[in-house]
Amino acid sequence: MAIDETSPPTATAGAVPAGGPRSANQRPVRIGRWHDFATRGARAAPSATLVGSIEERNTIMRTIGRLATGLAAATLMLTGTVLGAVAQSPDASSSTPDPMAAVYVTGTLGPVDFNSDGTVGTADMVTSSDPRLGGVLTYVETKVQYPGDIGVGASRAEIRSDDGAWVGTGTEYSSDKGETMILTGEGAYAGLTAYLNLDWGTPGRPFTGIIFPGEMPEPPPLP
Repeated sequence: MAIDETSPPTATAGAVPAGGPRSANQRPVRIGRWHDFATRGARAAPSATLVGSIEERNTIMRTIGRLATGLAAATLMLTGTVLGAVAQSPDASSSTPDPMAAVYVTGTLGPVDFNSDGTVGTADMVTSSDPRLGGVLTYVETKVQYPGDIGVGASRAEIRSDDGAWVGTGTEYSSDKGETMILTGEGAYAGLTAYLNLDWGTPGRPFTGIIFPGEMPEPPPLP
């Protein structure tokens, strides 16, 4: 007799099942390809609820990833802005110069108006590389001339501004050569000394020198 393999087989009536008779509560056990197909199908087909949960979880994770990326980029931009602002902020300690600092200076007396014999002069625009040294110059000098275009001179000078003044004396050996001045600070410049070398022979009357705290040292006695 031919067996139809397309329909699930059942136990033959009157036949004793393998393993002995079954009780009334036992259900027939299906065997063969249908049982295997049904078992595999039940295991392979996920429920619609499970599929939806996976998709929702993936969507949430992608959203969290995008939010984290955006937050990291915003944090980097904010950090760069703050660091840039800090780097560009001036240091208060460096922007305020020490009023008693010792420095090299350069500058000019500017146009000097002298009287007929060159013993009194004024200049309205003394400027220098240090803002402490500048203002209006008043200058007087005593000169002694010798044959051969040789001369010596001793001067007093004052450079005055709204904040104070520099007052002192100078010496020179010829009017078209250099002159050395040592000036003492007054007012806002008290406690400072300016040591300057003037060039009378160059237009603009340039000078170089230093500003330092204290006074010129006293020379030691000869041995």
